[in-house]
Amino acid sequence: MKKFLFLSIFCLLNASECNNLNDCIKQAKFYHFDKQNSQKASKYYKQACEKYQNYNACKSLSDIYKYSKNKNISLGKKYKDKTIKLSKSQCKNQNPKACYDYANFCEIKYTKCDDFDKYYKISAELYEKECNKQNYNSCYQLALMYSDGLGVNASETKAIDLHKIACFNKNAKSCYEIAKFYENKYNEFSKKSCDFGIKNLCKKPN
Repeated sequence: MKKFLFLSIFCLLNASECNNLNDCIKQAKFYHFDKQNSQKASKYYKQACEKYQNYNACKSLSDIYKYSKNKNISLGKKYKDKTIKLSKSQCKNQNPKACYDYANFCEIKYTKCDDFDKYYKISAELYEKECNKQNYNSCYQLALMYSDGLGVNASETKAIDLHKIACFNKNAKSCYEIAKFYENKYNEFSKKSCDFGIKNLCKKPN
């Protein structure tokens, strides 16, 4: 009986422990978005941030302390600063997403840095290297950068070419981007056809 009671107490005390980074993030998102329980979510985000040095978890934690009913200005700033520090250091470790996020933090004045454009350029270069190694999610990310003109010269053609490479290799997000692109083009040229005299194309689809 005593052994059972001890195990029960131990389990309760460790109920918010997670086994690895993916588990921490999964549990944090579950409580944050599915259960709308920011207090519980923050416990998992904190483990992912502190134990596994995940800057996205740190940012989520900072946002919780900044915007939720459990506001804490000092903790919000603490994890904001940790987010910036980790994203910059992980960019130096050749993490393209970290470079992109650090550039974005600078651009939206989340922090100050000398030249955020150079971090977008580094991100694009790293994504291109990974894309060439057949990391198709990197091709998708690089395509988005070409669409937005971040770190590269904006190019609709280059973006679509990269999305096609990713889509044909089972990246669903790139397939969706291509579908949106051609739907917009269809609507654009259908309107021109209507304007130039093909009246049945003037009807809006149901």
